[in-house]
Amino acid sequence: MKFLPILGLVASLTSTTQAHGVFSTLFINNISQGDGKCLRTSFAADNISSPITDIDSPEMACGIAGQTPAPDTCAIKAGAKLSFEFRLWASGSLPETGNNSHLGPMAIYAKQMGDASSVDPAGSGWFKLWEYGYDEMSGTWATEKLMANDGIVSVQIPSAIPTGKYLIRPEIIDLHNLEASPAQFYIGCAQVSIIEGSSKPLRVPTDDMVSIPGHIKASDPGVHFNSHPSAIKTFPYILSGPRVYEFHGAKEITEVAFGPLNDPSRIVSAPALASSMTRPIAIRGAGRVRHREL
Repeated sequence: MKFLPILGLVASLTSTTQAHGVFSTLFINNISQGDGKCLRTSFAADNISSPITDIDSPEMACGIAGQTPAPDTCAIKAGAKLSFEFRLWASGSLPETGNNSHLGPMAIYAKQMGDASSVDPAGSGWFKLWEYGYDEMSGTWATEKLMANDGIVSVQIPSAIPTGKYLIRPEIIDLHNLEASPAQFYIGCAQVSIIEGSSKPLRVPTDDMVSIPGHIKASDPGVHFNSHPSAIKTFPYILSGPRVYEFHGAKEITEVAFGPLNDPSRIVSAPALASSMTRPIAIRGAGRVRHREL
C-alpha cells in the first residue's frame, strides 16, 4: 500500500445507511478562505451532502453542482499548504463527527485547466497527488484517521508543479454498505491559480493520467471491498485509480496527512496569495507534511 500523504482532507459521515458529507471550506497555509469560496459547489442544493453512486456520472469529476464554476479562484504559491474541510451538512448545523462503521479510502487528484473558472471538469487530464487506503499495521482506514482528526486534512502542493490554473479534487470512497448499495463517493473541487511554480509545461506520463469519470471501473476490486466491521475481509486492500504521480527529483519531508491544524509547531513556511475575491477570515495552525521538492 502506498502512503504518500502530501494532502489533507476531512470526512464527516452519519450513522444512517446512506452517509452524508460535503467539502465546505478551503484553507491556504492555515488561513480559511471562507465557506464555499473557490469551491465548485452550491450549498443551496438540497442534495449537496448526498453521495454519488453512479461512477459514470459527470458528477464524479467535481461532485454535485461541481460542473458549475465557482465565482472565485484562489491564488497560491507552489509549495503552499492546502487544507480541506468536509462537514456533515453544509451549514454545519449538525454535529460533524462520523460513525466508525462508515469506512473507506481517500485520494486527491489535480487537473491543470486553461481556465479553471469556466472549463467543464469532466474528461481527461486528471492525475493523482495522494492516496490512502487501509493501514494493516494499525487496522485503520483513511476515513477513520480523518474522523479522528476532526474532519480536517492538509496537503502541500508540490513546489515543482508548473505555474497555472488547476482544480484540486479530494475524493472519499465509503465502502461500509456494499450489501445494500454501491460504493458511495464524496467529492469536491477547489479552483486555484498556482504561481511561482515550474516554468516547464506539465508532463504527466500517459499511464498516470486519467479521465474522470472513468478513473474507477465497476469491476475494480477497490469498490467491492466491504469495509463494514462485521464483513469478512481478505487483505490487502487494493486502491482504485492510477498510481500517485511523483514529481521528479524531489526529497522526502515528514509525513503528516492527518496532522492537526491547531499544532503551532507544524507550520508550512510558503506564503499564499489570496485573490481579491477571497479575503482570509480565520487562521489556524498547520500540519507537517511529507512532500517532494526539487
